[in-house]
Amino acid sequence: MSTNKIIQCGEFVAYNLLRFLDGVDAINFIEAVDSSEQFGSIAEVFDHRFIILISTFCNHQRIRLPDIVWHYYRDVGEIDEENFCVIPERYSFFIQPSERLYIHPCFSLEGFLKLCEVYQTPLFKCYSRLLSWNSVYYNAGFALLDYEWYSQTVGSKRTLNGHEKSLFKIQKTLAKIENGNEYQNMTFVHTVEEFKLNLTVRFSSALWLEAIDFSKFIIVGGCVLNSLCKLPFHDTKDQDINLIYYINSLSDFEVTVQRDKIISTFPFLQALATRSFIVYNLYGESPKHLCTRISKYCNRGFDLLLPIGFDGDLKSMMKQEDIPFYRIESKKYIDDEGEVHTSTTETYRGFMYNVDTFRLQEKFMLNVCPKLLEYK
Repeated sequence: MSTNKIIQCGEFVAYNLLRFLDGVDAINFIEAVDSSEQFGSIAEVFDHRFIILISTFCNHQRIRLPDIVWHYYRDVGEIDEENFCVIPERYSFFIQPSERLYIHPCFSLEGFLKLCEVYQTPLFKCYSRLLSWNSVYYNAGFALLDYEWYSQTVGSKRTLNGHEKSLFKIQKTLAKIENGNEYQNMTFVHTVEEFKLNLTVRFSSALWLEAIDFSKFIIVGGCVLNSLCKLPFHDTKDQDINLIYYINSLSDFEVTVQRDKIISTFPFLQALATRSFIVYNLYGESPKHLCTRISKYCNRGFDLLLPIGFDGDLKSMMKQEDIPFYRIESKKYIDDEGEVHTSTTETYRGFMYNVDTFRLQEKFMLNVCPKLLEYK
């Protein structure tokens, strides 16, 4: 009669196996065997290994965005050819968004996949929150995680670490709602069944969920976050259900629902872990509708992280005139014969892309290893 016996391989064998893995594969391996009898403790929790790995990207070439992007910006504006970035269109007392036309190698897909090995270190937790500042034109599918598997590990509750505090400050301007003590100890569900129950109770999903073709549509937005919270948002009745017809990567969204699975990104899980959020297109002259959205999430119990160097005033920004999503503008003009005519123009509110206005990726690199900013 044979019996199964666990062979102790030790940490050395585990580390050698990790050499052949990267990205989510490396994370899954560590999650599966860490602290096991067979391999022992292999998860890196100190920053030394992160610094070693990220330093391998020193003296690399910047990853230029496709030529078509450069041609577009040359046609509509002006490019700083030396620094590979778009020159702001107008002068302002506030720091203006300036699109980077390249990707830092350590923030590329290759860099991310390599660094996933040290996903439990404080530096990686901060690093992963900066990935969303890569250009929208950089077509790379960063790792997507099954929320049910990782919400209690990657997304486990923590305070902001020192690296995050060196780049961000918690805003104190937009006060949270009165009698909002129930949000101070915000907790989240961990299973799809709990999530679906909340979605049913709060958004009557039993009436419409089965009608969705999940091969074409996904559920995104605040209703998903609401249903992940054990307690409903105070403004649940005002929330919409957001269905998105997607043709690209799911990584365009922080968290999505696909039939029986909740898919999330690293930045989203870090936001839940710290009960804080980052607005990646915020700057000192952002429109009111963006500030209104920020206020909503502050009132729901989350802290807004403002980049160090943010020079706007949120209270003043909230007092701006709101720009509607769609409007019709009419103008009168006189033609060459002196007759008065009216021209009508339909206008849609422009989409705001993520722009690293305050150069936090560079500040992170400078703090970790200044030579990362030296390129070939």
